[in-house]
Amino acid sequence: MEVRYFGRLREQLNIEVEQVSLPDNISDASTLRTWLASTRYNGTCLLDQSVRVIVNEEIVTWEHTVTETDSIAFIPPVSGG
Repeated sequence: MEVRYFGRLREQLNIEVEQVSLPDNISDASTLRTWLASTRYNGTCLLDQSVRVIVNEEIVTWEHTVTETDSIAFIPPVSGG
């Protein structure tokens, strides 16, 4: 699975993209986020309530099912005008 991090998440985790092997107990975006947060340096930034998840280029809810073939992105809130 390809996982990408954007904005301040990329800066805090010090990584832009990584390939991960999905553990058997990971079935949705929420459990993926919790697992990544527990296994990455500074990973708790992923648990911020304002972080959103994108699966296969579509913003989804945390309950969305994820599979080994998905492309995942975590994005912090964005602002602009």
